[in-house]
Amino acid sequence: MTNVMSNRNVIRGAFGVEQNEWLSLIRIGELSSCRGVVAILSKGSLRSVMNQVLSIVSPQSTLAAQAAAKSKVA
Repeated sequence: MTNVMSNRNVIRGAFGVEQNEWLSLIRIGELSSCRGVVAILSKGSLRSVMNQVLSIVSPQSTLAAQAAAKSKVA
């Protein structure tokens, strides 16, 4: 049974997300100060393209993550 008052379902309802849609919320800003949130509705999970999404939203963070990953390999 679906709990329509769960945090998950309340948030989906607030954004008007249909049963077959995914809602991705991306926090923007530094850890100490949130500058906003980007909401993305999609027909499927964005997990497989998350690196591409992050490179658009935060190119500097992506470059830092790539540099950290390379240093772990070396």
